[in-house]
Amino acid sequence: MRIRASFGAFSICLCQMAGAAVPPATMPALEVLSRSSVSLSATSVQQAETEAETTMSSSLWGNRQQRVLSRFLDDGKRLRLDFRSWHPRSTTEESTDKNAQVSEFLWDGSHWYEYYTFGSAPEARYIVTRKHALERKQADSARGGAALEARIDGDADPIPTTMGRNQAFIHPETQDVGGFACYVVESKGPDGAYTAWIDPAHGYLVAKADVEKGSGDLLFGSPLKDEKRDMHGHRYAFTHISFKIRISEFMKVGDVWLAKSATTESVGTLDQGGQNSQHEEDRRISISLLKPADSAFVPDFPNLTRVMDTDYSGPIHWRWNNGRVEPDVDEAVKEQVEKAVQDRD
Repeated sequence: MRIRASFGAFSICLCQMAGAAVPPATMPALEVLSRSSVSLSATSVQQAETEAETTMSSSLWGNRQQRVLSRFLDDGKRLRLDFRSWHPRSTTEESTDKNAQVSEFLWDGSHWYEYYTFGSAPEARYIVTRKHALERKQADSARGGAALEARIDGDADPIPTTMGRNQAFIHPETQDVGGFACYVVESKGPDGAYTAWIDPAHGYLVAKADVEKGSGDLLFGSPLKDEKRDMHGHRYAFTHISFKIRISEFMKVGDVWLAKSATTESVGTLDQGGQNSQHEEDRRISISLLKPADSAFVPDFPNLTRVMDTDYSGPIHWRWNNGRVEPDVDEAVKEQVEKAVQDRD
């Protein structure tokens, strides 16, 4: 059955079909992976603005939930990623701007800015800036709702792109996922063992994926056993980690298919014994194919926020004031310095 639904200003088709015929697979593995990668790349480029909501819980957090709202803006030359996250102490605690942890990332065409806040006081805020932006793939991997883009935490590329670099083979028969016949492709390489169920009825997007990484497989570009993480005051490494992505809904905007909602289950074996299990749910809230206004890429941070300029190694401290970075000095001292410079000139 096909259900029409409203999603912002767009008409969307949510498809839920059962009992569809499952034909044999007739396409080479690399061709299927290539089509999936191209489809994901095209949808990423066309998403000028997208918002997503992620909720997650982890056994190492005592199964407390974290909620993240994310927004991604891109005009082809500039980009912005905004995150608001909450760690509620109880089920009745409301998520408001006042108790949110804020992370903002901005490339304005000439400078990269990172803004973080852990409270309302000036000392709880800081900015990191430099003249070089992150690579596009790094920015894409940092977007909220990673599973919606067929990504897992620790891989720079979407799953089909990662699989395409390794030895891959396709099952002789397609398999039913959510009522649709999907190609089943497996690969094994330096990044680990991957299985992806790719849905040709929905633009060759990944409908389901399983990933297994052993101690020597790559995570964030390093062997898994060498990738240390800080959690609750301790540094952990994993000897094995598995990811399971399931897309529960697809949507179509114009001619473009997108994943609308997804779940990710991950289980990691710790080097100090025990396991960490994590559950994540991603939901696409809104999307716009219209380029954002120029004002969206203008750095706008609270005055007096501390600034760390990674391109500068001298003794001067910096702060943000009236839309620019300036020396963090007393106004009287600043006036004396400016007068001395003028007198010297």
